[in-house]
Amino acid sequence: MQRVPALENQWLTTIDKVAKKVLGSQDRTGLPLITEIQQLSELYTRDRTAIRLSSNARAARLRFFVPRDLPKIEGPITALHARGLLPTRDEWRVVDIGAGYGATTLGLARAAKRLGFAKSLHVRAIDDDLGALEAFQVLAKEAEAEGLIVPITLEIMQGNVGVPEPTTLARNAELVLAGFVMNELFAPRPDATPEQAAETRIELLERWIHRIAIGIPETAFFTLLEPALKQPTRILQAVRDKLLSRHEILHPCVHEAPCPLLVRERDWCHAELPLSLPKGLIAVAKEAGLRHEGLSYATLTVRGGGRPEARTERPLEATVVGGPIATKGKVEFHLCNDQGMTRLDWLERNGEPPSAMHRGSFVSLDRVLEGERMRQGRDVVVAPS
Repeated sequence: MQRVPALENQWLTTIDKVAKKVLGSQDRTGLPLITEIQQLSELYTRDRTAIRLSSNARAARLRFFVPRDLPKIEGPITALHARGLLPTRDEWRVVDIGAGYGATTLGLARAAKRLGFAKSLHVRAIDDDLGALEAFQVLAKEAEAEGLIVPITLEIMQGNVGVPEPTTLARNAELVLAGFVMNELFAPRPDATPEQAAETRIELLERWIHRIAIGIPETAFFTLLEPALKQPTRILQAVRDKLLSRHEILHPCVHEAPCPLLVRERDWCHAELPLSLPKGLIAVAKEAGLRHEGLSYATLTVRGGGRPEARTERPLEATVVGGPIATKGKVEFHLCNDQGMTRLDWLERNGEPPSAMHRGSFVSLDRVLEGERMRQGRDVVVAPS
């Protein structure tokens, strides 16, 4: 499977140009930008429902969080492409729910240019922040001019994505995206189980999913990205389990059994792209006290046409849901498939594990996983898919 490449430094030059053009007095660089990034990051991790009330951190959003988050959609998109699950058309019709400054759509357009599944995108971008959508429009044009993405025809719609009229929202779309928005729409309840929290989201998700792909149900799909934080991720896992009876889950699971990572309260399923930020952002991230390596997220892709009559089972595949964890003499990975979760010990004498094995990646197996702990080479042979 192709790997997602690190974001080109040209993106930072392009974003700098757009920020100077569209932000005006709200633009920030240097220490003021770092302070704004720190404040917004605190909201992201402590009170995500307040993010929608904080529209002043425009420089932090555009200059830091757009280039940080842009490649994340490429994780699931690259995996779906490798499995032959993406439609190939000259133009894709896309709905971006809670589009903001456009990181998710821009990542999709970057992947389309790299993988060739679409020559252009027609995108209906919906958000309640008109200023963000207008900046997205300028950034899309500049990124296309620089050859960073396929062309995007952008239709911006200002509105509350939590109560969309579903027919207007997503009719005749190949893909509906919801990047880091679902968790912002529902106030957290510390006493609620993931299953209880999932119930409050299912109705809205069903409305979104039901209206996509009118006339093309065999190809359309819905991709969610959520932050790789414990609570929203476990809720997304519970959402996945509740959707199984009515919809086909395309990614990240290779099975239709209940999610094994919901069994223990301390576990949660998320992915991580083994990428560093562009060189120009590394110092900013360090100054703000944020990670500059490893782009983490949770994700779920659902087919819009409902469940197929028959599914292709993949017993000789698994998803990496934990690791690599280096300990003395070995590296440990956690693998998930219909047998549950298995801990894989990769001993030093077997060499370095492939760099393509990371959280969220698929691996192939030479035999079915049959134990809670297995050893690479002795009990099973594991390789990146």
